[in-house]
Amino acid sequence: MLTDEEWERVYPFIRFDIDRINTHKIATGASLKEAISAVRDRAFDLYYEITGFRETNINALEHHQLSQYGNECPTCGHLLRTPKASFCANCGRIKD
Repeated sequence: MLTDEEWERVYPFIRFDIDRINTHKIATGASLKEAISAVRDRAFDLYYEITGFRETNINALEHHQLSQYGNECPTCGHLLRTPKASFCANCGRIKD
């Protein structure tokens, strides 16, 4: 997961890479998988530099922003699904 500061560094590269993927697809007639393999670039590298995890799905990066989620559940430790969540979807604990 990325903090807001880390997200601000990665997000422009995500948008740039997605635009490059789409352009490559249109220009070459490549499949989405082929286009991703051909042009994936800086967003993945920067994400790896920050987290040490090698992500392979450009769309998954969009869901790795910590502030999209709530605090950790005090019972099970999983993140709540949103900052306004009223219960833990993992263990069912009702938020105090």
